[in-house]
Amino acid sequence: MYFEKVPRFWLALGVSCIGFMFSLIYCTDAGLNFLDVIDFYINFVMILVGFFEAFGSAWAYDIPGQLERQGKHVVYSFMTANFGAVILGCILWFGLDPDVAVWAGFVGYFLWYFAGLGITHYFIMKQLDTDTEGNWTLQSMWYEVYFGNIVSLRDRMQEVIGKVPFIWCILMKHFIPHILIILFVNLAQSKTDTGEALLGNYGSYSMQPYQILGILVVVFTLVLFAIGAIFPDLYAPLALPQNEDAKMELEKYENKTADGGAPSEKVLDEEGAPMDVVAEEINKKKEDPSDSAPVAVAVAIMLDEEGTPEGAPTDKAAAEETTGKQEDPSDEKSIEQDA
Repeated sequence: MYFEKVPRFWLALGVSCIGFMFSLIYCTDAGLNFLDVIDFYINFVMILVGFFEAFGSAWAYDIPGQLERQGKHVVYSFMTANFGAVILGCILWFGLDPDVAVWAGFVGYFLWYFAGLGITHYFIMKQLDTDTEGNWTLQSMWYEVYFGNIVSLRDRMQEVIGKVPFIWCILMKHFIPHILIILFVNLAQSKTDTGEALLGNYGSYSMQPYQILGILVVVFTLVLFAIGAIFPDLYAPLALPQNEDAKMELEKYENKTADGGAPSEKVLDEEGAPMDVVAEEINKKKEDPSDSAPVAVAVAIMLDEEGTPEGAPTDKAAAEETTGKQEDPSDEKSIEQDA
């Protein structure tokens, strides 16, 4: 992990110093011009930030769990149905003649969306065929696809901030990200009074250095996002878990199953040791019978459902055995003879 051993204070100080040096341009005679241009291009950045936050909360949250429960084909086909429809709609809305753009955009949007839902339904049926235990129905699977992860996030939030209405789940997953994409495209293709594209010609400022600096702000934001997607560990020291719940959530995603599946919860014994470690210790000691004490300890830890060590007699059986010994005086006589 990059910067893992660097204290957070020095990381924050370094980032703050870089931001301070870049802000010195606002102290020059052209500072107000820079501020006006950057303020316009910041609109693109804020829309992107809002989209990433909404997408991360409503779509990327618990993605390993979604892939495990629904299957990758269901998850990705549903994503394509939603965002592919928005992209196609934007192309038609902002690319065709205004006389036909509105209705053509909506037609293209809904055709793509419902065609994508049909493909998703096909993969759901295939997923249900593999569900031999009958854990899912068609209705419950569709609910899981539409609201499963966002409702799970809402339930966790409610434990901290109180009641969150269900309408928040609907807006966060099926409205806000789509609208932000449309707003971004609308802002990018806006025109000036002279008919020129507003992007690159804002406020009649010269291309160098004003427009270029503003565009670089947007590009820099996209680069930061791309780096985080390709090298997620790079930003980890800036977002270390600050409480036990956050640490448990982080461990859940770090501890993948051996086959690359969904993350598994750690099962701990009474002393806090992972049960899989205990099982490995037992297997090692079986191969080396010379040291049997640790094996006995490990076996004693692995209890059955009633809290009794596996292979040991139950309390009832032990009591019956003790009672039988007390009722059988022959055992005492044999002991006296041996003595």
